[in-house]
Amino acid sequence: MLLCNFHTFLSVFEYGDDVTTYYRDERVLVMCNHQSTADVPTLMACLQSKGVASRKTLWLMDVMFRWSPFGIIGNNHGDYFIMQGKATREKEIQKLKQHLREVFWDRDRRWVILFPEGGFFHKRVESSQKYVHILSDKMMSTSNKGFLGTEKLNGYPHLKFTTLPRLGAVKAILEEVSYVLK
Repeated sequence: MLLCNFHTFLSVFEYGDDVTTYYRDERVLVMCNHQSTADVPTLMACLQSKGVASRKTLWLMDVMFRWSPFGIIGNNHGDYFIMQGKATREKEIQKLKQHLREVFWDRDRRWVILFPEGGFFHKRVESSQKYVHILSDKMMSTSNKGFLGTEKLNGYPHLKFTTLPRLGAVKAILEEVSYVLK
């Protein structure tokens, strides 16, 4: 698939496995590495060629988008707005599971789309690297070597171009889907 943006003269090429067949018969968890605001419209444009996949999705996004034009549409669509932070983490996980029961299954959604690092790269990279180093100071020597010769600290590499994923929402989705499918 080739998308052309006539304002910026950029082309986006989609390659890899054909996922068109998954929207009919399968439940899909799509996890994307979030780099910029262009990620969401690019992914939406790619989904348009996948039949009903674009309307069978449930997006997880930060609560700050709830009252933006995109958020208002997402709210009507049944997307989930998650409030991030330690203070609300457990409550939000339970609310997400409830939302999956009430929206994902009842509206016959097929795909859940989320950005597991929890936001834009430039906002998360410092805390991700700090987390790796805090753990390493407590638990592990720096003798392990990771990808491209970077040090592995507590089993996690010092990442330069991505951040450690936040796994709370991923775990909640997998728990809820596996519970319902049993």
